Parts: sequence; C-alpha cells; structure tokens
Amino acid sequence: MKLLLTVCRYLLIVGLGGLLLCTNVYAEDEAEESVLVPWPMRLEATWWDAFSKADTRQLQQKVTDAQADLAYIKEPESTAELAQQVSELFSQYYQKRTTPLPITPIDVAEEKAQYSLAEVQQLVSERRKAESELQLMQSNLTQLDEEFQGKKAEVVAAAIVYKRLQNSGENNLLEGLDWLNKQLSQALLSLNNSVLDQQLKDQQSAIEHLKTQEALHIERLVVLPETKVEAEREISRQELIAESHRSELERLKTNELTIGSDTDEARTQRIVLGQNILAREAALRLAQGKIIANQTIIDIASFDQVMSDEKRDIVREHQKAAEDSLKALELWLDTAQDRVRQEEELLASIRDVAEKSADNTQDASLSSAALVERSQKSLDELNRFAKDFELLMAIVESKLSMSARGAEVLVEKADDTIRHSWKTFKDWMVVPLFSINNTPVDSFGVLNFLLIMFVGWLIARLFRKGVTKVSERSTKGMQASSVATLSRIFSVVLLGIALLVGFSSLGIDVTKLALVASALSIGIGFGLQNIINNFVSGVILLFERSMKVGDYIELPTGVVGEVREINIRSTVVTTNSNIDIIVPNSEFVNNSVTNWTMSDSNLRIKLPFTVAYGCDKERLREVVLEAVLKQPYTLNIIDKHYPQLRLSGFGDNALNFDLVVWIKPGWSKRPGRVKAAYNWVIDDVLREHHFEIPFPQRDVHIKYENKEAPGLILPDESPAPQS
Repeated sequence: MKLLLTVCRYLLIVGLGGLLLCTNVYAEDEAEESVLVPWPMRLEATWWDAFSKADTRQLQQKVTDAQADLAYIKEPESTAELAQQVSELFSQYYQKRTTPLPITPIDVAEEKAQYSLAEVQQLVSERRKAESELQLMQSNLTQLDEEFQGKKAEVVAAAIVYKRLQNSGENNLLEGLDWLNKQLSQALLSLNNSVLDQQLKDQQSAIEHLKTQEALHIERLVVLPETKVEAEREISRQELIAESHRSELERLKTNELTIGSDTDEARTQRIVLGQNILAREAALRLAQGKIIANQTIIDIASFDQVMSDEKRDIVREHQKAAEDSLKALELWLDTAQDRVRQEEELLASIRDVAEKSADNTQDASLSSAALVERSQKSLDELNRFAKDFELLMAIVESKLSMSARGAEVLVEKADDTIRHSWKTFKDWMVVPLFSINNTPVDSFGVLNFLLIMFVGWLIARLFRKGVTKVSERSTKGMQASSVATLSRIFSVVLLGIALLVGFSSLGIDVTKLALVASALSIGIGFGLQNIINNFVSGVILLFERSMKVGDYIELPTGVVGEVREINIRSTVVTTNSNIDIIVPNSEFVNNSVTNWTMSDSNLRIKLPFTVAYGCDKERLREVVLEAVLKQPYTLNIIDKHYPQLRLSGFGDNALNFDLVVWIKPGWSKRPGRVKAAYNWVIDDVLREHHFEIPFPQRDVHIKYENKEAPGLILPDESPAPQS
C-alpha cells in the first residue's frame, strides 16, 4: 500500500512539472509571436480607449510602449517613415494632453475720477480690436469643427478597411499605421479645438470687461475747455474744406457730361472721372461728418454745467440730425462700395482685352486702377469715422440719461431702453444662421422670405374669394369646378412667383434655377408628356368654355353622357345608365366632340317611319301631329319649334316619312327614352287609323327551259312533281 502511494506521489509530481514546462513554452511562443507580429497588425476595435481614458501616468506608459512597438518596423522604407510619423504624433498627443489649458488673465486698470475723450476713444478702439479678434477666433473654431468631422469620417473608413483585411488574413500593416495616423490626427484636432474654445471664452470675458469699463469711462467723461475750443476751430476749418470739395465736385460732374463716345478709351476716362468724383464726394461727406462730430463734442462739453430745458432740446435736435446723417452716410457707403467693386471688375476686363490686343490703353487702365485703390482707401477712412461718430452719439445718449431730472428720468430711461433693445434686436437679427451657395442668410432674410410668401398666399386667397363671389352674383357665372380650377392654377403660379422673389430677397441668384428648370422641362417633356398634355387641355377647356359642367356630349368612341366635373387632368362624364366615365382632357381638344347642349338646351330629333303607298298623306299628317303635340316632351312655343311631318322619299315598298320634333330642355339629356315614347305613339296612331305599315315584299318569277328547243320558254308546261 505504501509502495502504491509513493508511486502515485511521484507520478503527480512529474505531471505538474510537465504542465509547468508546457506553460512556459507556450508563454515563450506567444511572446515570440507578439514580437514577430507588429502591434499595428494586432489592433482591436477599442484600442483607442486605452489612450483616451488613461490618466497622465498611464498615458505616458502606454505612449512609451506604443513607440517601442513602432520602433521595430524597419522595412519597407515607406512603412518605416509612416511608423516614425505616427510615433511623433503620439509624442505630440501626450504633450498636449498633459499641458493645462491656458487661461488669459484680464488686466484691471486702476479707476480714475475723470476720463478724457481721448481715453474713451482709446478704450473703444481696444474693444473693437478685441471684437475683431473674437470674430476671427469664431471663424477658426468653425473651420476646426469642419476639419474634425472630416477626420472623424476618415477614421471610420480606415477602421473598416483594416478590419476587412484582418478578417481575410491579409497583410494589414500599412492600413494599421494609417488607422493610427488618422486617429491621432483627429485627437490632436480635438485638443486644439478645446484650446481655441477656452481662448474664445477668455476673449468674450475680456470684451465684457472692456464694455463695463467703457460705460464707466463714458459716465465719468469730462471734456476739457481746450478740447471744446479746438472743436469750435475745427468746425470753421471743416466748413471751408467742405465748400472747396463741393465746388470741385460740381466741376467734375460737369466734365463727366462731356464724355459721350462709346470706346474703350472713353470708358476708361469715364472710370477715371467717376473715381475722382467718388473720392471727392467721400472727402465732402467726411468734412460734413466732422462738422457734426465736433458739434457733438461741444454738446458733450455742455453737460459738465447746469443744463436748461432749452439747451437739452437743442442737444436733442443736434442728436436727431446726427442720427439721420449717420444713416445717410451708411447707405452711401454701401452704394459706393458696390460701385468700386463693379468698376474694379470693369477695369479687369479692359486690362484683359488690352493685353490680348496689345493696345495702348493698358497704361490708362493702370492709372485707373490706382484711382480705384485711392477711392477704396477714402471709403475705408470714412467707414472708420462712421464708427467713431457712433461713439460720440452713444456718449450723448448716456449724458442725456444721466442729466435728466424729475419726470424726464422716466422718459429718458424709457427712450434709452427702447433704443438699446432695438439695437440689440437688430444685432441679433443680422447674425448669419446658415449659408446657401456661400450666401449668408440671417434672421432678417428669413423673416423677409416668410413675409413675401405670406403676402403671396394672402393675394391668392383674396383672388379665390373674389372670383367665387363674382361667379355667385353673375347669372352667367362659371361653374363651381371651373372656379376651383382657376383658383388653383392662379394660387400655384402666384406662390411660385412669391417663392422666386423670396429666394431673390435672400441673396440667392434665381437665374441659376434656369438650369434646374431646363432639366425638369426635359424630364417633364419625356416622362410626363401625357399628364402635361391633359393639364394644358384642361386649361384650354376652362378658358375656351366649349364644354362646361351640365353639357350633354357625345364622343367619337360612342360615349354619350352628361359632363359632371372638369378637373385639371380629366373630365367625368355620367351616362344615362348612371355610369361615371373618366375621360382625359386631351380627348376633348384633339378629337371632334358633339355637344348637344353647348349654346341651347332645346334639342330637335328626327324619327323615320314608313306607310304603304296609296295612304291619305294629309290625314296622316293631321293625326300624327295631333298625337305628338299631346306628349309632355314636345316643345311648341314658337313656329320654329312646331312639329313637322316630312315626306323624305319613296321606298321600294312604302312612302318614307320623317317626324321632326323639338323636345323640351328637361328631356334633351334623355334622347333614348324620348325616341322610344314617340315611336310608341306613332305605332298606336297608325294602327288606330288603319294606316298600313308595309314590310319588304318580293315577287319571284320562275322560268322553265324546253330541252328540245334551248332558249324556248314553255309557260304551259311545268315539270311533274317529284315524289
């Protein structure tokens, strides 16, 4: 027994040792395989989670391991370069992940008891600069978002290609490196996006601080006496300058009228003169604006003293004139900018023609281009002045609010609140919501578009109501279906026009829709030919009125019935058997249609019958017409409608008569029933008065030929009957 236990113990030890040896061998084989197979060829679907969700210490270790695996890739050379590039991206990713987001502190200057106008203007300039930088940051952030979405799609595509090759057992080293490259590029873009977003928030905070400081500077603004004196001198000087510019402007406009020929040289001269006029007018408006601006500075200086009600009213009038002048200046600047842009395009075309034809007008076009550039500088200077002018007006508004007394405080606050709300509303409404073909669309544009569509819908609705009322009041009004069809057509056309006008108001080039319309026309011409044909035919029937609801018609196909509906595509005809037949409108335009009640509902029918030879024709006329006049269908109002019995011809066996009868409007749509009733009456009358109704008869003459004498007819002999 002990020997057996000892043997079992030895066998157990040997088995455990063998198992441990196999495990070590398998581990060595697996390690050797991991070294032989590069890491980019063993990527899992969630490999990036190990990097994106790791903390700083774990991330450093994982980046080090990844770079070590990538270092084993030595060939081919292009693959090794890509591996080196991915390794560098890992280093950049680790550096950006471990670098905290920069937070820019806000410089807080020491407050002062008083501020000069120059200090206020300097602070406003800083605020405008910060707002421009903010707009640039927002543009960069939008661009980064677009790039990030593009990289995201590239990562998904690279992962799909990699997995397909991995499942098929093919070499996917290059695809794995490509996946790593795109994933790291996307991660770096995301980190850059976060940094820029933080900078954007810091910039917004800085702008808010500058606005607060700006309000404080305006509140504590004091215009120095020497500044007021300088403003009064500047007004006198700018008035002389404005007068000089006005005289020169009139002279240039007079010279412009003398250019009459339509050549390239004349067009260039006109451009040169036009740019001189534009620059001179810009200088004139700048001088006039400086006069008003310096007057505004004098008004601001008057707030430092006790202000009477009369003085406040004068300041108010000055402010109102300044606002009107600023609006006119902004409108003129928009028009001038468009003019400069158009003349730049014209000059470019003239230079192009001159270069191709080796003409001497190239030097003139170059000088014209210099004048255009000078005009653009004048407009830029005038635009900067307009912004400074807005600041002075804001200062006046603030001073008026702060200097109000008693009930004027409420009035000034209400006025200031309304002005501020309106300005905020306008600023919010001009923010672009989206763009169509690189054309930004703001809230004002959307509201304008909706307003145009509403006006188009309202006009169409009023037209439908007007047509309906006119049709109801008129004794010869259109049928209900025609009114509905006409209203429908007009509504579609009007809404289409409103849609085009609305698109044009959004700044969309409507002429580009001509290409789409042409393509649709070709498609409609081939694919919807029958539908369009029926639609046009329905419109023709509507306006031509050759057929209307209630008419009794007969088609070439033999369909006879009453028109119940005339629709855009088809017409509903109801037969006397109460069967509705839908007929395409093109059938009524392309084919001959018999309209029994088009202009007159009275219908004349003709009933033929025969009477034997030798009858009393006068007696026949009397009894037949008497019976016909007793029928409820017969129309006998005027002589024209009196029934007639006509002898139409001589038949083989009888006299042929036609009974011509006009029937009442109520029975014109039941011709079968009426004809049956009249035929019944005719038969009764003929039988009652013993008129013979003949039937076809034939006399048969039999001839027998003698066998002994061919051709001889023997009437007395007849063949013996055969048994």
